Amino acid sequence: MRFRKLQSLEELEEYRRGFKSAISTQTSDLSLGYLQSSHVVGVFDDLNKMMAGYTLGTTMPLRLLAFVPVDEQDGLRVPFAGEWTDCCEITVAWKSPEVPLVFMSFYFWPHALIGVLKSGKKILLGHNQSKRLDRFYTGLGPATIYSGISTFGLHSRLFAYNRWRIVLCIIGLWIYETPRRMLRGKE
Repeated sequence: MRFRKLQSLEELEEYRRGFKSAISTQTSDLSLGYLQSSHVVGVFDDLNKMMAGYTLGTTMPLRLLAFVPVDEQDGLRVPFAGEWTDCCEITVAWKSPEVPLVFMSFYFWPHALIGVLKSGKKILLGHNQSKRLDRFYTGLGPATIYSGISTFGLHSRLFAYNRWRIVLCIIGLWIYETPRRMLRGKE
């Protein structure tokens, strides 16, 4: 599989279809405008079929902030002595069922995180609305920006990693998560 930055409207529409097919939730609406203002990466198989992808958002407005209720947004503070313009986000990541979980932990997520490091942004925002994902994403102790009910009525957490924690995430994916997935037989 190979990674490629998507640029044409046709590719972005294919990305939207893949995301919608993979993520069938109320948050699956994905505007073309957001994709056009972001760095969108598709993962393609040998037949040039898009099998997965992620979006690196580096400009305001950041999509993850919209999960925080409007009346709570004024109280949000950027950690690590940063400003909102120092932040970026990896959002609307998806994969087809055929993509092995080992591929995701060894190639996909490190590729996305290295993209953050190359972006020049010093803070990566993350968000989840799942207890299982919360334990997974917050294992390295990111700074919590918001914890409470999201705009979708689910308990959620908005958190931030500094560059050092991003590097630790990459290392953790390679030396812990990938071998764990291999041993459990989760391809």
